[in-house]
Amino acid sequence: MNATSDTILNRALADAPASDELATARTSINSTDRIAPLPAGAINVDIDTLRDYAPGYGFTYDRSVDPVYQSALPRFLELLEKLDVPATLFTIGRDAANERNRDVLRQAFAAGHEPGNHTYTHPRQLSKMPRDAMRRDILEGHDAVAKVAGREPVGFRSPCYDVSGDVLSILDELHYQYDSSVHPTILGPVVDAVVFLKSRGKSREWRPGTYFHMLAPLKAYRPNRRSPWRSDGNGELIELPLSAVPWSRLPFYGTWLHTTGKKVFDKALSSIRRSGSLMNFHFHAVEMLDLSDPGVDPRFKVHPGLATPLAERRALIEEVILNLKSAYELVTLAELAERSRDNKASKNPSGNSGEIS
Repeated sequence: MNATSDTILNRALADAPASDELATARTSINSTDRIAPLPAGAINVDIDTLRDYAPGYGFTYDRSVDPVYQSALPRFLELLEKLDVPATLFTIGRDAANERNRDVLRQAFAAGHEPGNHTYTHPRQLSKMPRDAMRRDILEGHDAVAKVAGREPVGFRSPCYDVSGDVLSILDELHYQYDSSVHPTILGPVVDAVVFLKSRGKSREWRPGTYFHMLAPLKAYRPNRRSPWRSDGNGELIELPLSAVPWSRLPFYGTWLHTTGKKVFDKALSSIRRSGSLMNFHFHAVEMLDLSDPGVDPRFKVHPGLATPLAERRALIEEVILNLKSAYELVTLAELAERSRDNKASKNPSGNSGEIS
């Protein structure tokens, strides 16, 4: 309501005969300045390249300039700028170190998007690596992203959500503010099975450790160092789980959006908003790729959504971001972690560990 209309309505109420209805109306109008702020939420983008997707479909792919960086990421950044929305960009160190990718990444981080560590090589089974190799991959990813961003990342996402206690302990060493690798959905085993089938049995990258994620809280919490999906951990590190639909534990992210459509998204958003669950919606940059883009192997048409015309997908993504923006104050994950930490401290001054409401 603008200032002029507010003055006119208040004057009319003041001049009119007193009544309970008018008193109620006056209270309603005068309370507009005290409307509760929107809850904070976040949008983030995993910048996985076609090179990273190919093994899951049973073949290899490698180009010095990956179409995700050449075509898809610039489109995503253009849309985020248009909608004035900050995002966290989980970046693979190998790609950050590639000179051909540096300009677009520097522009993104200069625009205010947050750099996130997505390891150096994007190993599809990080939790099964020897600890020294795991630590090296995370540290090298950190350094490469920090170099191109001009500031150090403070958040991490494990490839394929394959997080473990060893991963979290390495993040403790780096003094990270948060991890965002837990995906609390019931469909973990189903996803692995689908990948197996789409690769015609060539990909056998089962991730049984992630199947327990369905038991994780749907709010920010301090993760247990042995079982990251449990909320009884200590330390400063906060887990920001990906969003999932309450009760059903169905996923709620970009890939699922392209699989199920906007009506399912609308119902899920309403359920998550009512429940007070964490809003941590993540896309993959590949969602803005077109099969006709230079260098795209036609075999990638099996990837969810890529068979749909780009214009249609782009319009859907824009509508979804606008819906999220109308329901939440969209901030980076670093800001969301800080607010969660402050909220925990204000509600529980004793500092006991556990779920952060």
